[in-house]
Amino acid sequence: MNIINKEKIIKELVENDIAGESAYVSNQYKGATQSTILEIRDGCKKIAVKIEKPSITKKATSFLSAYKNIELFPNLLFVSSDNTFFAYDFLENELFHAKNLYAKTVLKIIDQVINKYTLSNGNFWGNFEWPKKTLQEFLKEEISWRKSTLDKILGKNEFIKIEGLVKKIFFKFTQKPYLVHGDLGAHNIIVKDRKISGVIDPFVNNSIPVLELFYLICSRPNSFSLKDINCFFQKLKNKSGILEKDLLDLYLISLYIRIGTCTKYHPKDLPRYIDMYKKVSA
Repeated sequence: MNIINKEKIIKELVENDIAGESAYVSNQYKGATQSTILEIRDGCKKIAVKIEKPSITKKATSFLSAYKNIELFPNLLFVSSDNTFFAYDFLENELFHAKNLYAKTVLKIIDQVINKYTLSNGNFWGNFEWPKKTLQEFLKEEISWRKSTLDKILGKNEFIKIEGLVKKIFFKFTQKPYLVHGDLGAHNIIVKDRKISGVIDPFVNNSIPVLELFYLICSRPNSFSLKDINCFFQKLKNKSGILEKDLLDLYLISLYIRIGTCTKYHPKDLPRYIDMYKKVSA
């Protein structure tokens, strides 16, 4: 990441009437991947500026513009002309990410985020940079790049099992993709005193609501019961043709994907995830 020119950023915000002449950078934080977040104070108001790769900025700001009706998403204020940064209203408690995932949190995210997703304009699946023709192809890639790591942790037979479940559920899948957050996990839910104030950092995918739900419930090593999962599933407005009998298999697929991510980003959680996986697959 290039050296951050804070004065230039402030100047551009002032010139576009996003901030006043007295605005200044009060804090700087490292965001996900290689991004940087500046906390800017302008009198009593706080503005967040996220400095990111132009391709990611374009994708994230397009997503936030499409879903400006979702109150838990940041209110987009400004996008720089070169797409190197964007500004949004600083979310209350922005530094307090959810450390635990409670059922009422999941239900609120379903109601206020997932159920408000709309069909995508793009006829592909997965990420915009690496689009796939089918949802099955997208999920196969998601499990394949984790295979070498998880073969050592879970055993080689587990990849064969998960690959079979993906094929069984999505072999004749004909539903259309939805434009989704793509990284809708507890790590991107802003919470303090168990109250949600926002959801940040869209990765942006073409997927379906039920997979967003499973990504969410697997984003922390909480052991939700099948009864809980059924309850969450029933709250979804659009089930994309997924049946209740497939939920346990979808949970297993999602846990497999999450364990692969966990080995790189949250290794301390690995024992609990492995225990969850064994219980579900038993």
